[in-house]
Amino acid sequence: MRDAKEINVQRAIIHVVDTKQKQIKLSDAELSIKEEPRFREYINGRVESALRDSATCSAKFIDSHSHLTAKHCYQILQKKSLFAQASRELAQLLFAAMNTHHKISPGSLIVCLCSASNYTNAFLALVKVDYSDMLKLKEEKDSSGNQIIRLEISKDVLPSERERLQKAAIVHSRQPDAPYDLLLLDRQTEKVAANFFARGFLYAEPTLDARARTVRFYKGYMKGLKQLTHPSKDGEPALIKPEEAVVLRQQMQVALNSKRISVPELLDNLILPDEAIQILNEEISRQLPIEQEFEIDPEKAEELVKVARFSGQYGVRFEVEANHWDEVVKGAPETFTAPNGQTITRLTIEVTDFVMEK
Repeated sequence: MRDAKEINVQRAIIHVVDTKQKQIKLSDAELSIKEEPRFREYINGRVESALRDSATCSAKFIDSHSHLTAKHCYQILQKKSLFAQASRELAQLLFAAMNTHHKISPGSLIVCLCSASNYTNAFLALVKVDYSDMLKLKEEKDSSGNQIIRLEISKDVLPSERERLQKAAIVHSRQPDAPYDLLLLDRQTEKVAANFFARGFLYAEPTLDARARTVRFYKGYMKGLKQLTHPSKDGEPALIKPEEAVVLRQQMQVALNSKRISVPELLDNLILPDEAIQILNEEISRQLPIEQEFEIDPEKAEELVKVARFSGQYGVRFEVEANHWDEVVKGAPETFTAPNGQTITRLTIEVTDFVMEK
């Protein structure tokens, strides 16, 4: 769903969840989207922001059949006439989850039904919006006496242009064999209040844990790196030289030594041709089609990068503990072209206790 194009919010309703004032205000009816062009532009931007955010990850409902949040989400997707009623139930569930800690910010829940030009079925977006000087809530009655909560947006600037979205969920229609149920964005700045949105409200958990993401990232990066150092099937020379591959592996090692990885930021910082960046991105995306920013499992990362391995013609195999590379390999590998046209790599190695094993 990250690739959703031409996002269009078809229906929307707003509920106030104010834990500071200990009150919840529910809309009786949905907004008239056609009469709210500025709000429509704003919420389209918020949904798109959730889909494109590198911190958004795939997740599954822990109990999609009996837990109330999943139940009401699927009610909206399956029976559009329940949109307003089910959205109110979702607001009450969020309000209850927010009341678990006093530091959780009050705000509003915007429930939207959305479409995309490259998807047949509509999807549901749940966006929690915190209070802001640019966002003003307004309560009014429609012609039928229904209470409707509107969001008035500053004329100077759209909040989506400078405010980073904190919490959102994008739920697709129920698909028993789907690898995930929803896309989850949950930036949590207060550890003491952690998990109220993902666990307390949605009762969902990431599809992949830190260990699995670390392994998949490593596999994708190394597959891409291998492609870059080999000639193409058409006989085109390798995109990078062996000495560049050594540097790229070291950069990956540095990234895996951090607490979190942002794949877009990592690729942006690599000094490589666009074609090479594209290859790395494609291979990582094959392993991690949704996750672009995630926590690293330090133990698994240390295990993965512990040994650097290289190979060459005539069955040559060379491996060394990555932390001792500079002690063993003196200077950068040298690459030159032999008289017969072959590319030669020269390494200068210094090692103690060098013995024949076989």
